[in-house]
Amino acid sequence: MVTTEDLDWRLWLAENLLRGVAPEHLCEVLAGQGLSATAVQAELAALVAHPAYRVARRLAHAVARSQSLDARARKLAVYTGLPPGIPRRANLSVEAFYREHVAPNTPVVLPDALAAWPALGTWSPAYFRARVGEARVRVMTGRDADPRYHQNQETNWVEMAMAAYADRVEAVGVSNDFYMVASNRNLARPELAPLMADLAPMPAVVEPTLTADRCQMWFGPAGTRTPLHRDTHPVLLCQVLGRKVFHLVQPREMALVLHEEGYYAPLDLEAPDLACFPDFADAEVLTVELGPGDALYIPWNWWHQARALDVSISVTLDQFRRPEDIRPMARCEGGCE
Repeated sequence: MVTTEDLDWRLWLAENLLRGVAPEHLCEVLAGQGLSATAVQAELAALVAHPAYRVARRLAHAVARSQSLDARARKLAVYTGLPPGIPRRANLSVEAFYREHVAPNTPVVLPDALAAWPALGTWSPAYFRARVGEARVRVMTGRDADPRYHQNQETNWVEMAMAAYADRVEAVGVSNDFYMVASNRNLARPELAPLMADLAPMPAVVEPTLTADRCQMWFGPAGTRTPLHRDTHPVLLCQVLGRKVFHLVQPREMALVLHEEGYYAPLDLEAPDLACFPDFADAEVLTVELGPGDALYIPWNWWHQARALDVSISVTLDQFRRPEDIRPMARCEGGCE
């Protein structure tokens, strides 16, 4: 009969063998844990003979190859002459946005994207109380008691009046226990329609007629966190009130891909546990702080997490304008080559 402890050391043995650790060293370590050399040798022989291990070895080679290519790409990036980190690009045209960030799938901060928003300089807990205080909103709560609060958010929702929630945000100081998040979809509620009027006109790269179902709000106290995850579509995160710090990692980072749980990875980029994630030691993490008026383009499948430094209100948009939608395509006279 195989116990949980037996399974644990067998998994450890298989993983480290696939990582290229010498069998002699693995036997020595396990012997130091009280396992008999005979049992370890028998497990090694059965492991390398199993068809599943042969497949896993090919896949491990592909992962190592991908990691090597990513490491080389990071070294070569210095020759682009571009400064490290996430660029800040004011007055970015739609054409340049698609050419220089959408096509290569790279993030960018648009520091002037919200300049014409009535919400900027207006939205606050006090404004929400006065404008839509009676509206019912959905909020995620009980986050401190559940380490998987974001994955389990369906069980942690409560409804309350916006005024009551605004009071709670202002009174708590620093907390991650409750948060109005995008999946609460509060802006789609008719009672919050007055807030949608505060978001027009939209940034140049976003459709000017954005509807409430494509517009999500984040509202909470300092200390609220969004755990490390990836989205299957690009978004524009618009910071309206307060400051947030974001950490981003490119989609192919194998240290995250190999351990992802759905769209989440069990790693904190602000304090990575390198004992559990040794491959992450060489990963490139891009960090940026957003203030009111900043908009961060988060490309498709980029890993990211966020933490609010102040009482914070953000809006995420995902309906982008395309150059061909705003400029007539050139017509060819006499045929085109």
